[in-house]
Amino acid sequence: MDALTIPKVYTPPHGVPMHWANEKTGVFRAAITAYYEAADPAGTLVYLDANAFNLVREYVHYFLSAPCWTIQPLERTLILSAIASAETPEALARLVQKALDWGIDVL
Repeated sequence: MDALTIPKVYTPPHGVPMHWANEKTGVFRAAITAYYEAADPAGTLVYLDANAFNLVREYVHYFLSAPCWTIQPLERTLILSAIASAETPEALARLVQKALDWGIDVL
């Protein structure tokens, strides 16, 4: 799972991303659950397995790459680049929060 790439398949006609909870193998559910459970009561991510982190990061990138979002092209490029280079759960959490600030609930 280290080199996971989620196919860029989006639901027509508006290019909506598939939701992680609809994935059938349970791999996404386990990774997203681990992501949420890694947070302490203050919201700081304490620990997240590298495989789970990589899967969540790839999913966040896939989700925000969807054509349905009306994100300015420069903003989209910047956040996708930041997601791709995020090395810690905390950095990824900040980017997920930025998407929430835009009204996009990634997870």
